[in-house]
Amino acid sequence: MEAAKELKNILEQKGAKKVVLSDLAREDFAECIEDAFRYGKIILASSTYNMGIFSPMEQFLHHLKGKNYQNRQVGIIENGTWSPNAAKCMKEILEQMKDIKPQVKYFSKNNEVDCYLKDGFICYKDEKVMKIEDIKIPGMHNVENCMAAISIAKLLNVSNDVINKVISNFYGVTHRLEFVKEIN
Repeated sequence: MEAAKELKNILEQKGAKKVVLSDLAREDFAECIEDAFRYGKIILASSTYNMGIFSPMEQFLHHLKGKNYQNRQVGIIENGTWSPNAAKCMKEILEQMKDIKPQVKYFSKNNEVDCYLKDGFICYKDEKVMKIEDIKIPGMHNVENCMAAISIAKLLNVSNDVINKVISNFYGVTHRLEFVKEIN
C-alpha cells in the first residue's frame, strides 16, 4: 500500500484531479467495483499466490468481467524479483473484456526488467530516474515500493523531476514508519 500512496502523490503532483486507492482485502468490495466503473483508468497490483492471483483481486476481476467492464485503460504492475505470475494471470482475464488492453510493467531489484536497480540508481528502461540514496524511508522493501510507483508514473508519462520531488519528500506514513528516537 505504501507504493500506492507514493503513486497517488506523484499523480496528484502531475495534476490528476481524482486518485482513489483501494485495498481489495480490506475495503467494501461493492465500492471498489463502483470506482472501477466510475473512472477511465485503473492501475492493478497483486501478489502472486499459488502461481495465480491473490484471491480478492481474482474475485474483483471476475466481478468486472461479469458486469461487462470495457473501454478502459488498465495498467498492471508486478514485482518481478521472485516468482512473478500474477500480472500474466490478471492480463489473461482482462483481455477477455471488450476494448481492454492492459499494459504490464515489471520492477525488480535483481533483474533488468522495466524498472530495476543499477549502480545506485533506480532505472526505467535504461534511463536513470533517481538515486536510491534520495529515498528517505529505509529498507529495500521501500525501494521496491518506489520502483512500483515509478513504473506506473512512467507509464503515465510523469517526468523524472516530479517523480524525484515526490519520492524524495516522502517520509512514510504517520505511525507506520516514522523516526522516533536514536538510542546510543
